[in-house]
Amino acid sequence: MEEPWNHLPGGLESLSKIRNYADGGPQVQSIELTELRQGMRIQEDLRLNNGSLVAPKGSIVNNHFISILQNYRISYNSDPLPPKIEVIMGSSFAEEKSC
Repeated sequence: MEEPWNHLPGGLESLSKIRNYADGGPQVQSIELTELRQGMRIQEDLRLNNGSLVAPKGSIVNNHFISILQNYRISYNSDPLPPKIEVIMGSSFAEEKSC
């Protein structure tokens, strides 16, 4: 019986054409919400202090997303958002659909 192959021949080469991993690939970092930039992907659910979901894990940050966070901040007496969030840094996500 033939053993199945573990990967599609040419798959890694094709992937390298659509994702730039020259810098070692996307890096997960914990950053302050004020440091969010377009194209970052959040790596955890973003919730208000009361537990309400603002954005699910995997959401891609765009300018509208940043405006929503700013609106939450000015709508409450104290900042309802966590001080930091884990994100994947990488401009390769900027081309994908944003939340």
